[in-house]
Amino acid sequence: HKSEQMIDALGCRLEQQRQQEIVAHFEPGTAPPNDEVTAEITGTMVVCIDAGKAPIKGKESVDGDNRRRYDREFRDVKVASISALSWDGSRRQARCTDTSYVAGIEHADEFFRRVWVEMNRRCSDLSRLCLVFIGDGAEWIWQRVADLDNQSSCRILDFCHAAEHLAELCKLLDGEGSERCRERFRRWRAQLGASGPGQLLSEIEQERDAAVGSAKRDGIQAQINYFEVNRQRMNYPLYRDDGLPIGSGAVESACKNVAARMKRSGTTWTLAGAKHLLQLRVSMMNSRFDRDFRQSLPALPDLPDLHDLQAAA
Repeated sequence: HKSEQMIDALGCRLEQQRQQEIVAHFEPGTAPPNDEVTAEITGTMVVCIDAGKAPIKGKESVDGDNRRRYDREFRDVKVASISALSWDGSRRQARCTDTSYVAGIEHADEFFRRVWVEMNRRCSDLSRLCLVFIGDGAEWIWQRVADLDNQSSCRILDFCHAAEHLAELCKLLDGEGSERCRERFRRWRAQLGASGPGQLLSEIEQERDAAVGSAKRDGIQAQINYFEVNRQRMNYPLYRDDGLPIGSGAVESACKNVAARMKRSGTTWTLAGAKHLLQLRVSMMNSRFDRDFRQSLPALPDLPDLHDLQAAA
């Protein structure tokens, strides 16, 4: 229990540091932070955004044996990765390197302030970078990306999420597990990657029109709506030609890392405890722990110089 208390106290201090950094960037009348840029990104910065779930203690009750019980609820853990871009010549594909992370259990507006601070920590002048944002179809992501981007920005729907929607559509049309379903999915997935959503949407609309009076029609229309909303973020042939990534693997792995720590068997967190642990994990993943730990320590009192003490003796 003492170890848990010490870890929670340290996580609390690290979260206070992160909040001080946010205030320094956003609150009027405060001086901007004077930290040096760490692992500076030049050329292209890739920002991937996603969310996972964490089990949190909910409403408290007392059972017949006078023991306290808690409802178990799940809260979104928002995670973002900020990476430099490199090219893997052997695989002929773009790669995210030198990645740092931010995470929080908070409103999306607050989380995006945290992302902005980390982006500035990785580059002293974001206006000269090409900013690439990758995410799934969640509205809370794309509604706020406009606050971060610049004239050279590019927004990309994660290809794997788009393919998942194609898979669900194929199951609806042909039946899960059928050979026709597998063949259609392979063809449509390759078509989406090779030429984008244009011709693919036309084929899906034909399937919808052919399903007049069928219970499948609403499900087909729901997938059409998804692709229409994200159409401008699905120009995968152009992204590949420009040497850009089309997947959010950097943040997906971070979400798995967080889930592995926070979803252990029988584990349920207080909201404060989960927030504190997140900042410990992020600090370690960003190779900032040693510096963060030292900065979080209480200031030592001013002590007389050792040579003065010796002289006085």
